[in-house]
Amino acid sequence: MGRIGELDLPDRLAGTLPRWLTSVCVGLLATTCAGVLRFALDLLVPGAAVFPLIFPAAMIATLFAGWRAGATCGTISILFSWYYLFPIRGSFLFENPAAAVSVGNVAVACAITVTLAEIFRRAVHRVARERDRELAERDLLLEEFEHRVKNNFALVASLLEMQRRRAGSGETAEALTTALSRIESIARARIAISIAAAVRPAWSTSLPISTNSAPRWPRRCSCAARSR
Repeated sequence: MGRIGELDLPDRLAGTLPRWLTSVCVGLLATTCAGVLRFALDLLVPGAAVFPLIFPAAMIATLFAGWRAGATCGTISILFSWYYLFPIRGSFLFENPAAAVSVGNVAVACAITVTLAEIFRRAVHRVARERDRELAERDLLLEEFEHRVKNNFALVASLLEMQRRRAGSGETAEALTTALSRIESIARARIAISIAAAVRPAWSTSLPISTNSAPRWPRRCSCAARSR
């Protein structure tokens, strides 16, 4: 349901169609689908389920395209059912006051459904915007941290290289060369881990990650570091 609430068709099609027009079109589409389903049910059980399909159709239209879509779907569906199906077919007249109360109750219930769906939709959008903002801040902090780590590795590597050149040859130069090689291996391992962490969210939602395969990146990197 949260995923449906995050989908905003008027916003996605804003560059092609006005927002209000997209909402109206979605409302008309939901009304058509509910009408087709209602016609199919009427073939099976004539006269049954005059109004119930209005509520899910209005709710779905609201979740996808906002309150305008839900209001369009609910209004047209209620007027259509009132005129063609209930209580007197082909007329807006009522047989008795109870029929008028029934139609009024349906209208009020539909309005409440659309209102609640719109409140839920806005809450989901607000949470989604807050989540995206926090993710953007986290990514920015991680990028800054990664940049500083790379700079520190580069600084250490340059200092070791400078000391190795000053040492010339001998055991000191070999020790510095070994240390420089290890620093470079750790730096490459750090880059590999960072790439894996950046790529993993893209496919972790569609592919399961087993607990046995999760730590393989660090193991391979540490082995590569030891081999050097």
